Amino acid sequence: MAVNATRSPKKNGGFSMYDYLSAGYNNLTHKPIYEQFGFFIGILGPGCNCCTNKSFTDAECDSRPFRRCDERDCGTIRRPSLKFREVFNSAFTLLRSLLGEEDESCTPKLLIEDEFENLEVELSLAVDALYDYFEKKGDHEKALKKVLVDNKHSSKAEITTVVAEHLFGPLAQGRYKIDSRTTLKDNLQECACGCRSKVKYGSTGIGHEKVWHGFADILLQSPDNSLNAAVVIAHKVELLNDHTNGLSDQDNTPPSKKLKIKGESLLLLLLLLLLHKEKSPNEENIHVAGEISSHSGYENQAVSQTFVCSMIQRRKRPYLRHYLVPNIVISDDEFYIIMYDPDKDNLLCSPKYPIFGDSDSALAVPVIFIFWMVLHHRLFCAGVPERDFLNEVKSNFKLRAADAWPIYNEQLKENVSSFPLTSSTGLECDITTYYKEVSFDVQ
Repeated sequence: MAVNATRSPKKNGGFSMYDYLSAGYNNLTHKPIYEQFGFFIGILGPGCNCCTNKSFTDAECDSRPFRRCDERDCGTIRRPSLKFREVFNSAFTLLRSLLGEEDESCTPKLLIEDEFENLEVELSLAVDALYDYFEKKGDHEKALKKVLVDNKHSSKAEITTVVAEHLFGPLAQGRYKIDSRTTLKDNLQECACGCRSKVKYGSTGIGHEKVWHGFADILLQSPDNSLNAAVVIAHKVELLNDHTNGLSDQDNTPPSKKLKIKGESLLLLLLLLLLHKEKSPNEENIHVAGEISSHSGYENQAVSQTFVCSMIQRRKRPYLRHYLVPNIVISDDEFYIIMYDPDKDNLLCSPKYPIFGDSDSALAVPVIFIFWMVLHHRLFCAGVPERDFLNEVKSNFKLRAADAWPIYNEQLKENVSSFPLTSSTGLECDITTYYKEVSFDVQ
């Protein structure tokens, strides 16, 4: 298959495009820290609340990695995983082609031809996006460093604009939109780095008000404007603010019109909060990014969002060969990736990895390639590969959804600007959602 691989190399900080391609490929295939990059297999536990009307920020996934004993290791517990290259094998084949190397031992089908009107054009555009990014790598690094590294007090909105404009947007050919509700809080019309780029806002609501639902911080779109990937910005300061005076996943009411509660009602409300079911201290949640205590609270949001994205993809775009919609969780210094295959019921969760290299806050070249491959997964990913243990390890999403499964299977929505408030059913008192919807005026 012909692609635009003959584009003249241009120098960028002393490196040619060939140097970047070679460095990216060699690091991903030979450097241990990246060669081992892959995915743990996740399982949803009985504490999962996907059958209730919870926003992503209130989701409880009770997820943990699948564990098994290997007799050869004398019963040592280990986590079976897939290497990144196994899932995105076609991208590695393409890189070898761009480097002028033959790869006769690995010739997977790149894509089902009818997914795009012009496959070779889309492939060339993807390669051009990678080339363009490296040609402007210095500018992108400067912008990211200014907001993510130099300014220790950057807001979530500021981080969102800079990663959209200088990381994900360029690699996805500019096809992104930020949660439009962000403008209600920060009024950022331009990128926070000062480059004067206009930020693209839109409706990022996905899900259904009767089950998991909410607003992605950033949605990336495919060439046909369909759902391509979602981003969660992990900002520990904003996590507290969003649960007190910030925007919840259902909060579209101006502060002046919010319900005022007097002292007596406030005391009753606080009592109900204390009685509200707490998470068991014995529950073992998966830390899909390893030791990420500073990011705790975002894993449930990201995992629940991942399930919803993939279920939307399967219902609305049945012609695709897989329904993996990558969800990227990113902070000011690291990231991880979550994906779900609704056909095979496999949940994939990567460990955390640093965004920047060891020196001068330079973007790690292999990380740029990882994001590029993930954002073009419809070109480079054939879905979850066939492995015997994957046939045995399921996430149990349908089981946990129970009676709510038909909603996930048939009624999920996308591009939603607001979700109607709904009351909880059954014996559970959904006081948390109510608590987030009111302001307090103690008199």
